[in-house]
Amino acid sequence: MKKLLLLASMLLCRRLSEAQSIGSSVVANGYGAGNAGEVYLEWSIGEPAIATLQSGPNLLSQGFLQPDPAYAFPVKLIYFNGKTTDSNNELHWATSEETNNSHFEMQKSPDGIHFQLMESVPGSGTIYVQKTYQVIDYTPYARTYYRLKQVDYDGTFSFSSIIFIRQADHSGFALYPNPAADMLYLSVKQNVGPLHIAVFKASGDVVLRQKCDAGDHIGVNIKPLPPGSYAVQVSGPGAVPLWSSRFVKL
Repeated sequence: MKKLLLLASMLLCRRLSEAQSIGSSVVANGYGAGNAGEVYLEWSIGEPAIATLQSGPNLLSQGFLQPDPAYAFPVKLIYFNGKTTDSNNELHWATSEETNNSHFEMQKSPDGIHFQLMESVPGSGTIYVQKTYQVIDYTPYARTYYRLKQVDYDGTFSFSSIIFIRQADHSGFALYPNPAADMLYLSVKQNVGPLHIAVFKASGDVVLRQKCDAGDHIGVNIKPLPPGSYAVQVSGPGAVPLWSSRFVKL
């Protein structure tokens, strides 16, 4: 009889142990909830569950929790834009709300791909009123891409969208708007004959070709292209390169 009681006790302890320990093979990376037998299970993204907490029918897994992707960024950006002033570029941005905002990093790039730190601007900590900021780039490239990196006190960070500012170009060519979502326009102020337009992605592969006559409003349909940074090259008769620039597809 004692042996039977001991065996029953061991089996019961084993069931309780299994109910209180859930391995990472049971809880997949992601976020969700569901039933595990007769208990209700919740988990967070990227969590290797190593144990559980139980309260009545609810079972909450414990482990290393990654941030929920639906979590809102701690800074609400109203706008981020810029303009040329003589040989400089002025960058402006504003926030409507900041939470634990340590600082901003203004980053610049000549190609929209490789960015470097230009200037660090202190944030406003935690505020719930509009705050405006300004930075001047005294050494811009002929074509400069900018983005904001927002950093919290705990070191977490996020990036803004990329903007583009072009200094005066006396070559007779102009590309606008930049960034663009659907249509890109090329302005040619000189009569150079038929033009060949080629668009390249960052790897150097050609993704679009177009032949047209010189003009002040040449449309290039970039809507089918995936978002990213691209280069455009304009060649004249005999495939002689005349001008090139970069743009960002939204």
